[in-house]
Amino acid sequence: MKRFFAFIFFMGILGAVGLGIYYGMTILEKEPPFIRLNSDSFILGRNARIDASVKDGGAGLREVSVFIIQDGQKTLVDTKTFPVKRWWKGSATKTATIDVSFSPKRLGLHDGDGWLLIAAEDASLWNELKGNVSTLKKKVTIDITPPFITVISSTHNIKVGGSGLVTFKVNEPVQEAGVVVGTHFFRSFKGAKENTYSTLFTVPFPSDKKKTKVFIAAVDMAGNKQKRGFYYRILPFSPVKDTIHISDSFLMRKMSDFSQYLDIETDDLLKVFLYVNNKLRSQNNKALLSHCQNVSSGPMWKGSFKALPNSARRASFADYRRYIYKGKEIDNAYHMGIDLASIKNAPVPAANSGKVVFAGDIGIYGNTVIIDHGAGLFSSYSHLEEFTVSKGDTVEKGTIIGKTGITGLAGGDHLHFAMAVQGVFVNPIEWFDKKWIYDHIQKNL
Repeated sequence: MKRFFAFIFFMGILGAVGLGIYYGMTILEKEPPFIRLNSDSFILGRNARIDASVKDGGAGLREVSVFIIQDGQKTLVDTKTFPVKRWWKGSATKTATIDVSFSPKRLGLHDGDGWLLIAAEDASLWNELKGNVSTLKKKVTIDITPPFITVISSTHNIKVGGSGLVTFKVNEPVQEAGVVVGTHFFRSFKGAKENTYSTLFTVPFPSDKKKTKVFIAAVDMAGNKQKRGFYYRILPFSPVKDTIHISDSFLMRKMSDFSQYLDIETDDLLKVFLYVNNKLRSQNNKALLSHCQNVSSGPMWKGSFKALPNSARRASFADYRRYIYKGKEIDNAYHMGIDLASIKNAPVPAANSGKVVFAGDIGIYGNTVIIDHGAGLFSSYSHLEEFTVSKGDTVEKGTIIGKTGITGLAGGDHLHFAMAVQGVFVNPIEWFDKKWIYDHIQKNL
């Protein structure tokens, strides 16, 4: 029995020693916290942000503080403390993300160089109960002055649905610049001179010209934003009203091709048409315009754009179409391009120089080719019987890219030609006019 109690006593002593060693290694550990900055930018603007990760796998974190040092003065930005409920266990917080947003201006800081200082203290009782402390110091630039925008071009008259261009200069490098039209942002491309930018933009159709606001916006490398108004004049545009009669023969000829797009099977060809003319049209417009978003370069085009040779215009841009079936109006839609008809399977030339960004089928538009002309300007060619170019091909003005046809929703052989500026349809007719291009685009460049 004495041996048993002696064994129990010994094991108790051993356990206490082991427990003491365990907690001692935790609470008296000497390893300081590890600090890592998660941001690659060290320019602090009006709305600055510090993103860092702190880790301590021993006693855990007790406190992390962020400071900015400028002109020898240390300014506290933020402090985070972590509870230590049981001193012999340390802190339960082993890792923490320090994500601090602040205004340097409100802290009394000014433009110029400074230092970011992050100090982290763990919950160890080492160092006379003060714990282990680590610091990270990084040189930063404080920039709280928004960029200054100077408008260079002078005449900006633009129709609803038409195109325009403005050129401006910014007094410092920017990460983003462009023109805001209502809810649309049109990105700039760089000019030949330093910190000079040009933006091709449109007032989307339909828009209320009295309510639409247009201004230049720029964001500098520190994230400071600036807006600048400029003189412009929005001219009205009145689309043509058109009536299209839907016949049973048209439904029989074309709608069987589109039944695959419906969510449900139906023999009602009129129902198929209404689905195609509404939901599918909307989906296809988005699909087509998704290839017309980028500002890949400055202008690649040269002079005026080339229309389908020897063709007659069958429909205009933004025509308001009323669809009539057996004497009743069944639907309506805007026609966001122009229809050009020539001979059957007429050769289709590229309207101007550029790069092919799409060649394939797009629902109601059938076989379609889209060309990027630079500066955010694109042209598209639809209802083609066939196309002879591929994505990535470079074409010159007049290069044959395919032949006209009746693919998609076309009722007869023709070319549906459309143009877009950064994902917004624009009136192509303007771009056929050499004088208009000079007065509204080239002069402003």
